[in-house]
Amino acid sequence: MLYSTIHNGLASWQRRPKLTPWLLLALVSISSLGCQRLQLPAIDPNGSCLFLPLPNTTQLTVPRIHSTETQQGFLPVPAYQQPSAPPPCLDGSCESGGICNLFHRKHEHLQKIHDHFRSKGKSGELQLTPLKVVAPVGGEVVLLAGICGEDGYLVKREPIEWMLSPDSVGQIIEVNDDAPGKLSSFFHPHRPKVEKLDVDYAKGRTSSKAQVVDRGTPNCNDDIHHRDGETWLSVSSPSSGITRITALAPESKIWDQRRQTAIIYWLDAQWEFPQAQIVKADQKILLRTKVTKEDAIVPAEGWIVEYTIVDPSIATFVGPQNATRVDEKTIRTLVDKDGFAYAELAAVPGALGTTPVLIDVKSPDQPAERIPSLTVGRGQTFATFSAAGLQLQAFGPELVTKGEQISFNATLANPGDLNAENTLLKVVLPPGLRFLSSSPQPTRNTDQEALWDQGVLPANRQLDVTVFAQAIAGGTVDTVFEAAASGVNNAIQRIRTEIVEPMVDVKFAPADNISQANAGDTVMYELDVTNVGRQSLSNLKLKVKADPALVEVSSGTSEVEQIIPLLQPGERRQLGVPFRILQEGQHRAVVQVFSGNTPILERQATILGLPPRPKKADIGVDIQYPIENLQSRSVRVGEFNDAIITLKNSGEQTLTNLEVLIQADDRVIEFVEVDPYNKNYASGSGGGVRWTPPDLLPGSDRGGRIMELRLRTRSLSPATSTTINVTARAAQGVQANASAQFEVRANALPPTNPVVPPVNPPNNNVTPPAFPNNNVSPPPSADIPPVLPADRPGGGTLPAPANPPINERAVGKLGIALSVFNDPEQVMKPIRYGLTIANESNQINRRVQIELKIPPGCEVLGVSSEGNQVRTTFSRDGIAVLPEIQTLRVGDRIMYVIVLKSNQPQKMRLEASVRSDLFPSPETASITSTILPAN
Repeated sequence: MLYSTIHNGLASWQRRPKLTPWLLLALVSISSLGCQRLQLPAIDPNGSCLFLPLPNTTQLTVPRIHSTETQQGFLPVPAYQQPSAPPPCLDGSCESGGICNLFHRKHEHLQKIHDHFRSKGKSGELQLTPLKVVAPVGGEVVLLAGICGEDGYLVKREPIEWMLSPDSVGQIIEVNDDAPGKLSSFFHPHRPKVEKLDVDYAKGRTSSKAQVVDRGTPNCNDDIHHRDGETWLSVSSPSSGITRITALAPESKIWDQRRQTAIIYWLDAQWEFPQAQIVKADQKILLRTKVTKEDAIVPAEGWIVEYTIVDPSIATFVGPQNATRVDEKTIRTLVDKDGFAYAELAAVPGALGTTPVLIDVKSPDQPAERIPSLTVGRGQTFATFSAAGLQLQAFGPELVTKGEQISFNATLANPGDLNAENTLLKVVLPPGLRFLSSSPQPTRNTDQEALWDQGVLPANRQLDVTVFAQAIAGGTVDTVFEAAASGVNNAIQRIRTEIVEPMVDVKFAPADNISQANAGDTVMYELDVTNVGRQSLSNLKLKVKADPALVEVSSGTSEVEQIIPLLQPGERRQLGVPFRILQEGQHRAVVQVFSGNTPILERQATILGLPPRPKKADIGVDIQYPIENLQSRSVRVGEFNDAIITLKNSGEQTLTNLEVLIQADDRVIEFVEVDPYNKNYASGSGGGVRWTPPDLLPGSDRGGRIMELRLRTRSLSPATSTTINVTARAAQGVQANASAQFEVRANALPPTNPVVPPVNPPNNNVTPPAFPNNNVSPPPSADIPPVLPADRPGGGTLPAPANPPINERAVGKLGIALSVFNDPEQVMKPIRYGLTIANESNQINRRVQIELKIPPGCEVLGVSSEGNQVRTTFSRDGIAVLPEIQTLRVGDRIMYVIVLKSNQPQKMRLEASVRSDLFPSPETASITSTILPAN
C-alpha cells in the first residue's frame, strides 16, 4: 500500500512540467523525520521502467554534516587552515606576471557605468513631515517621508524603516505600498519590501509614482497627496501621551542625515465653539465654549480657552470676573467643572457693527505625561451690535457775494442695521439767506426753513438733499441742518457762510471817451469789468440797455446781454459793443451787473447825436529819399539809391481806386526797380512810376492806416537841385502831394555800382543790386522829419515809422488774440467776438493775411473794424479771409468785431490765424463758446 502510494505520487511528479530539487529535498527531509531509514523503490537499471517492482527497494542515506576521517560530510572541508597572503593590488595594467584589473575604479568609463547604476539614495538626506503634531486620541496621523538625492530630487524605490520609541503610546496602523504591477515587479525584482512587522516597526519603500490616498470620506480636502519618491505611514493612539516615531533610510551612508524623528502629542479633548450673535447696542453678548474629553462625557476642567476681539473699536470684554487679560484685545479663561469657558462682550459706546472673535483651545501642562501646554483647537465667531443710527453731513460755500444764488448739500444716512423710525430732516436758514427751492421737494417750507418728513429710513440707506438759496444781506451767517429719529440721538451740522458785497469795478463809455457823434455813425462802447475783491465771482450777467436811437450793429436791437462765467480776484475783462446812432439828440446807454438775478451795480453813458454828415475822406502821402543819406540830401552820379513812398488814410472813409504817380527828371534820375511787395501794383519806366495799391481802410490808431512803396533809383548826371514828385489821389475825390529835393554830385571816381536798365528795360539783362533787406524799411532822419506840402488836403507832418536799422535781425512775432463778448448765447442769437492783431516785432510787417475758421452750423453776420464794415471773402470750406493789411508798423494794433450766428446748440470753437511776409508761419488763436437751446 505504501509502495503504491509512493509510486503513484512519483508518477504524478513525472507528469509535472518541472520538479525542482529543492522540493524533493524538502519532501525527503520531512519524511526523514518520521523514521531513521526510508525505504524507497529501487530504480530499474535496464531502463524499461522507472522503478523495479517490490520487494526491490533501496534505502536513503543522509550524509553527515561534518566530514570524518572515513566519511565525507555535507559541509566542505577548507583546503587551507590559514589563508595565504593576498597578491599585491593590481591597477589593471597588463604588465608581465600580472592580469588586467578591469574593475578597478581607476578606469573612468567603468566609473561612469558604476555611477549610473548605483543607488542615488546612498548619499541622500531623509526628509520627514510633519515633525510635530497635536492629534486627538483615537485619531490617525499620517507622516510623509522621502529621500532627497544629491541632484535635489526625491529618490524612487528606496527603503524606509519606521520605528516607534519604547516609551511611546499608540501603534503603527498602515504603511504605504504603491502596489506595483507584475510588469514593474519583473523589471525590478529586488525592489525593497513593504511590510508592517510589528505595531512599532515597519518597512516602507518610496513610491515610483505620485498617489492620492483617499480617507474614505465625501470631503476631498482630507485626501493625502504624495509625490513620486515619497512614502507614508499612519499612526494612532487610543490614549493620551506622546508618540516618538523615527524614520530611517538604511541605504543612506550619511549617518547624520539618514534619520528624522517626529513627535505626536495625543490629547483627549473635544470642543464646541459658540455661534454668532446679534444684539442691540445696549445689550451684552455671552460667548460659551464647551470643552470635554473621554468621548465628550467628562468635562475638560482646567483646560484653557482664549478669546481675541479682532476689532476693538466695536466691542470690548466686560467679563467674566475670573478671566485673565492677556492684552487689550485678548482674555484667557479656564474650563469650569461643567466643561464651559465663558466670555462676555459689550459694545463700545457709540459704536455699531460686527467684529470677529478668535477662539483658541489650549491644553494645560501635563508634567506626568511630559506634554506641555498646546493649542489644540482654533475657531472664530462673530459679535454684532445693532441699532438704528443717524449720520448727518452737510456742505456749503464759505464765501459768497450778495445777490448770488448758492446751494447746500446734505446727506442723512442710517449706518446701523435697524430701520430708523420717524426720521426728520430740517434746515434753518439765517436772515441773510432766502430759501428758493430744493431737491427733493420738502414736506413744508418757508423763506427761512424747510422740513423733510422721511418716516422710515432703512438700514444702510441715506437721504440726499440739495437746498438752493439766495444771499440777500451781507454778514457772517450759520445755516443749520438737524436730523432726528425715534430712539436715536439727534444729529446737527452747521455751515458758516460769509456774505460780502460784490467787489466789482465797471467802466462803461464810448471808445476814446467821445461825447458826440453824427447820426449814422457807429460808436464802440467799451465795457471794462474788474474783480477788485478777494473772492472769485461766478455767473456775472451784464445787461446793456440803450435808448431806441442806439442799436447794436449786428442784431439791430437796443439790448445786449453778456455772461461772465468766472471772474477771478484781480482779473479784468474788456468787452466792446458797437452801437449805431440812428438820429440826433442825447442818447443814454445803461449797463447793469447781476449776481444771479440780483442787480449789484449799474453804470450809464450818454452821447449826443449830431446832424448826419457824410464821412470825411482824407489821404496823405510822403517820400523819403535818399534813404541811404537823408541828412545830406545828396547822391552821386552812377549810384543806386532807395526811395520810400508812404500812403496814409487818416479819414473816415475807405479809400478806393487809389493811384500814386512818382515822377522825376529822366535826364538826372531813372527808376530801375520796385520792391517785391508791390510788383503787381506798380509799373513805369525811366523817370516815372504808377502805383495803384488796393483799398486802404480808415483807422484812428496812430493817425491812420498806411501802405508803403519802395523804389530803386540810379543817378544819371550831375544836378545842383532836382526833385522827385509824388501825387496820390483816390476815387473819394481827395488828393495829396509830396516831393523830395536833393543834389546829384559828379563822381570823380569810376562808379562803384554797375549800370542797370530802367524799370521796364527794352533789351538789357543787367540786374541792379538787390535791396538791402526786402523786409525792412530804412530809418528816417532824426533831424529832418518828412514834411508834406501844407496846401494839400491832410497836409502836415507824418509820424516817422519807428523801424530799426536795415541790418538789424527781426525779432518778436505777430500777436493775435480772440475774446468773446456774450458767452453763453442761445441758438439763432448773435454772438460777438473780438479779434486783435498786433505787430509785436521790431520790424514792419507787410502783406498781413488774416483767416477765420468758422465752426459748422454758423453764419457770419458781419465783420467790422472801428465801426466800419469789413468785406469778407470765403476761400474754402469754413475759411473766411479778411482784407489783407498791406503794412503793419511796429506797435500797430488793429481790432475787429466778428458777429456769428449758430443754428444749433453746440460747443462752438472759433479759430483765427495771421501771417505776413516777415513771419510766413501762421500764429493762431482759438476760443470756445457755448450755444444753448432756445427758450
